Amino acid sequence: MASKWRQHLERWKRDKTRGPTTELHGQVGLSTRSVKDGGPSNRSSSPPPSAPLALSSIQPTSADTGTTLHLTLPLPRRLWDHAYDSLKDEDPKLVNAYERLLSRELGRGGLSSTDEVSQKNEIDQTNPETRQTQFEQLLQVGLEKTKKEAAVKQNIQGAMDIIDSLKGCIDEAVRLAPEAAIPWTSVCFALEILTNPITEAVANRNGISYVVSRMRWYWSLSHLLEENPSGNSSGLRGELEDKIIDLYKNLLSYQMKSTCLYHRNRLLVVLRDVVKLDDWESTLESIKDIERTIERDYDTFTNSEINGHLRKLAITAESMYTDIYRAIQDHTVTQRYMEQKEKDNECLAALRVTDPRDDKKRISASKGGLHRDSSNWILEHNDFRKWRNNDDVKVLWIKGDPGKGKTMLLIAIVDELEKIFRTEPSPSTVLSYFFCQATNTNLNSATAVMRGLIYRLCDQKPSLVSHLREKYDKSGQKLFDDENAFFALSGVLVDMLHDDSLSKAYIVIDALDECEKGLEQLLKFIVNNSSALPHIKWVISSRNRHDIERQLRLRDSGMKLSLELMGNAEEVSRAVNAYIDFKLHEVSSLQDNSKLKTQVGNIMRQKASGTFLWVALVIQQLENAERWDVLKVLEGLPPDLNGIYDRMMVQIAGQGGQKSQFCTQVLSAATVAYRPLRLVEMAVLSELPDEISSDSRNINDVVAMCGSFLTVLEGTVYLVHQSAKDYLSREMNSNSFSPKLNDVHRDIFSRSLRVMTALKRDNYNLEDPGILISDIKTPNPDPLAAMRYSCVYWIDHICDFYSDSQGPFKSTDGSLVGKFLREKFIYWLEAMGLIRQTGNAVLAISRLEILLKEQSTDHRLLEIVYDSRRFILQNVWVVENAPLQTYASALIFSPLNCLTRKRFQNEEPEWIRIRPRVDASWSPCLQTLEGHKKAVISVAFSDDSKLLAVGAGKRISIWNIKTRFQEQVHDTQSDIRSLLFSHDSNLLFSILEEGTIKIWDIKKGSLQHILKGTENTLTITTALSHDSRLLVTGSFEGELKVWDLGLRVLKGKFETRPCCSATLSHDSKLLALGFFDGTIQISDPAEIEPVHRMSNGEVGRFWIEKVITSHDSRLLASMSEGTVRIWDTATGLVQQTLGGDHNSLITFSRDSKLLVCQDYETLKIWDTATWSTKQTLPLDHRAFMAGHYIEIADFDNTGLYLDTNIGRIELANGAIDSTIIRAPDLDPRHARCYGYGLNGDQSWITWNERNILWLPPEYRVASGLSNSYVISSRNSPSTGLTDVIIAIGCSSGKVIIIGLNSSGPFDK
Repeated sequence: MASKWRQHLERWKRDKTRGPTTELHGQVGLSTRSVKDGGPSNRSSSPPPSAPLALSSIQPTSADTGTTLHLTLPLPRRLWDHAYDSLKDEDPKLVNAYERLLSRELGRGGLSSTDEVSQKNEIDQTNPETRQTQFEQLLQVGLEKTKKEAAVKQNIQGAMDIIDSLKGCIDEAVRLAPEAAIPWTSVCFALEILTNPITEAVANRNGISYVVSRMRWYWSLSHLLEENPSGNSSGLRGELEDKIIDLYKNLLSYQMKSTCLYHRNRLLVVLRDVVKLDDWESTLESIKDIERTIERDYDTFTNSEINGHLRKLAITAESMYTDIYRAIQDHTVTQRYMEQKEKDNECLAALRVTDPRDDKKRISASKGGLHRDSSNWILEHNDFRKWRNNDDVKVLWIKGDPGKGKTMLLIAIVDELEKIFRTEPSPSTVLSYFFCQATNTNLNSATAVMRGLIYRLCDQKPSLVSHLREKYDKSGQKLFDDENAFFALSGVLVDMLHDDSLSKAYIVIDALDECEKGLEQLLKFIVNNSSALPHIKWVISSRNRHDIERQLRLRDSGMKLSLELMGNAEEVSRAVNAYIDFKLHEVSSLQDNSKLKTQVGNIMRQKASGTFLWVALVIQQLENAERWDVLKVLEGLPPDLNGIYDRMMVQIAGQGGQKSQFCTQVLSAATVAYRPLRLVEMAVLSELPDEISSDSRNINDVVAMCGSFLTVLEGTVYLVHQSAKDYLSREMNSNSFSPKLNDVHRDIFSRSLRVMTALKRDNYNLEDPGILISDIKTPNPDPLAAMRYSCVYWIDHICDFYSDSQGPFKSTDGSLVGKFLREKFIYWLEAMGLIRQTGNAVLAISRLEILLKEQSTDHRLLEIVYDSRRFILQNVWVVENAPLQTYASALIFSPLNCLTRKRFQNEEPEWIRIRPRVDASWSPCLQTLEGHKKAVISVAFSDDSKLLAVGAGKRISIWNIKTRFQEQVHDTQSDIRSLLFSHDSNLLFSILEEGTIKIWDIKKGSLQHILKGTENTLTITTALSHDSRLLVTGSFEGELKVWDLGLRVLKGKFETRPCCSATLSHDSKLLALGFFDGTIQISDPAEIEPVHRMSNGEVGRFWIEKVITSHDSRLLASMSEGTVRIWDTATGLVQQTLGGDHNSLITFSRDSKLLVCQDYETLKIWDTATWSTKQTLPLDHRAFMAGHYIEIADFDNTGLYLDTNIGRIELANGAIDSTIIRAPDLDPRHARCYGYGLNGDQSWITWNERNILWLPPEYRVASGLSNSYVISSRNSPSTGLTDVIIAIGCSSGKVIIIGLNSSGPFDK
């Protein structure tokens, strides 16, 4: 069968050189019923149906040139050309959109920085042969894309099967029949859709699979018709040609629509204007109906051999369709799994603050390893066995004094449980654990406990991550960082533990007393869930603390194992004795003297008092003693921890001179630091001299001189135990110790500023201004290694110093802060981006500003700090994601009077020759809300102005205006049409494309109710009553619905004309509707029957763009074709006509005495009593010319201000105070470009596809405006060099011009 098809194609190629000549003039877009460009074009000139005109006989002439192009065109080529041109006549928008996409592909080989918005249609519109050549080129591009697709997806199940199914077919068609370019090009582009199936509707991709699999059959129809030139009837032949053209036209339309819809984000058009929301199944069924008709006609027209060939091709197509369908199913499963896996990993990476498994290994190593004879006694203890074997006992609490070995006991329990899981695996049983440590800020909070426990559960049982994803997908990183993090994460943990896949879970938490933040909430969580979750067993440990015991309230469901009780104390004593025997083997001076070893062991047993830590500290003392001095040293050691610590301090002081001073400095830094310090950080913060700090071995030696207070693991210095930190903190607050604890905070602050003087531009020597943080690898050696801690915590230390001292902010400290911010601020900000701590930079600088406001009179310093905070807030996203943009985008888009910009002006890139025009000063807009991956369709403020709802695609995000945090995210499942808040701000209404309304409870953060819409309708207008009881929706199809939101039912459904605007009066008694035919209707909302019906005077010509009632319900304002009319609602008569060229902005004041409307470049305020103009305010013509009007306006309660989408307008003087918060489109699809251009989401200026300059959202191309971005070049008279000039019409209404070095940013 394949060979027969190949023979047909070979014969076509031979026929091309000797076939009939057809004269083509102008376009080949012909109709079988009329001749274009030179022939009659009306219906009456066409041949009658009884004698159809065969396309093969048409020889059009050119009316424009008078010349004749003699071309030999096979019938298949002519039929496809005809179908293509006919479709262009019928649906020019669709074909134009499709050709723009193809034009983009044609431009791949040349220098192009054109984005899809401004992409011109490069497909030839006059010469069919030029178009044919272009399609042949596109076919080759498509084949290259197929090869690349195969290379990328060669390891993805299903994807290669799809490619293999089609590639051979396309290759064969191209080799044998290059004139088949038009249909096969569409097949190549369809391949991209089929290999990304989860992005498109199932019905659509199934239809594409069907059409693609039958392409051989479609092509063969015209070829076999050509092989049978006479047939049984010339009339039937003409009818067949018409039907084949009709079929081809439908096929092309189907594939064009699919391709345009797939690339919807690239086209940046309102697709409903180009691609209707089609019923894919019905469209495909129409194609099949035409196929069946053609098959019947072929049975009559052609011979049995040809019909046999068609049937065989149909069978092959069916087989291919089945193969493609199965491959898509496999690929869809794989693709969805990979997508979810990637999102899961992203979520877990954001969750992870530590891996408890690593903490367990570190703690065990720091204590010399787990000695089984000293810890395994717990596994045989009656309380432990009862807890393990009795389902009624949920909690085992192990408590004891410091140094009793509680942590090692819990490590032994964890190891035992893990051993059981390995030998008796059960997929429904899990274990999670966490080790609190007060000396590490990452491990000393209730939130950290939740994060660690959840991380371990997800790592063991990946399916549980779905519970975390529910909240993470809505809140992002803020889920883990904001003030409600513990409560949100504890809910996630409970959901995981309730998961049906779990039959039992063990949770182990060590050192509850070291949970310094949120301990009370953590204890409540344990108590509440130990009874609510019967299949969960808990093991916890802590010191003997009354507050912990009071809150735990263990009754029958829990057991308390006190290490100080008689029986337990004996077990601990035996364990300590075993530990002593084990540790004595490490004392080298005792190894050849068994008698001495026995003596030492006996003395240690008498003095140890069941304290492991005492033993460990004494062993370290003995290791440094000479053999003859061991007994003397041991007898001189006190039997308690504090006594040991006192002796260690005496020994440190006894070293004398610099050694003692160095140890004091190191111990002070270790005690005050917010996290364990790396050796190189310790050298800086303890101010060790250069001869020591230059070599990590020297630093390690100094740490070793600090008695046994500290230990070093993998280059990090740790306090040996929490009791050591407690002791040192007490000492540092006593009169006998210097420096005092609070003074150390200030010392670390000043030392941090000194070490950070080494900060410079491009600290990692990356050179690439647009490199993303994900692509940056920390160099070795790391130039920031010594100052990482300082960068993050310098502000915290000075703030904590003053929070304890309660004194005024010293001028000397102010000088240090001011000098650093003036000279190093921007380099510090880059460094914070490099070490992924930008969020802490925001918090730290804000904390410093608060401190200065309370305790400083240095207004100049406060001004610098304020400016620094504003600079960070404006640029936090770009610094966090592309740190080197600190010197490019962050500087050049800051206000002209920004102090940071002025001080670091010399750091602005030299390759930016012309800077964009920006505001003079900081605007009231504190921060732009980034992160929306779809175009923003709708935004809505709550009536209390506390929340902003943003609708993008199928996603609603709700932002807190005060904190600028994204508080909620909701998936609507369908595209959003508009958003509305209830007037009490408690509910959010999302109106979806198909008319369905989803009501969200803002306080609970959940979906409250769904009001089902009508399929295949487009909601285009909505109106909500002031009391939020009624909601009216009108569709393009003429369906009007009135919803009772109190009862949550459809109150009325009415069929009317298409309604384009609607409003409910303030008292909810009147419903005003504006229609596309130019009429207006005032009705009772319950009845819809018109009380009054009015017209704009030109029925059917101009539609009613907007209707609005005054607050007293007395007046109705309508806008149509630039004219505003005022109607009396009682009589339905027009009261006033306001001429001009208005847009749809109309609004009444709260007292109904004023009306605001906007015409070209002015905002007018009218007196509704006299209809005289009270005020005319000029507007920025640049915003108007860029297509950005004031679209939203409302009077404030005082009537003194008008709040608009471009800012607040003070009516007294017309001043505009811009307060916009925008959410940009960050769709990940992007287009290649060469030279300078914009990336796909238009957030970056690029150079040869590399991001070089980030555009803040308010400086981006206006969405959907094809003329809002231009690029050209000019010669600079002063330098003789060529500059590239980019002009951008922005969504904010601004126009910016940027001049760039034509050689690019990397030119030296």
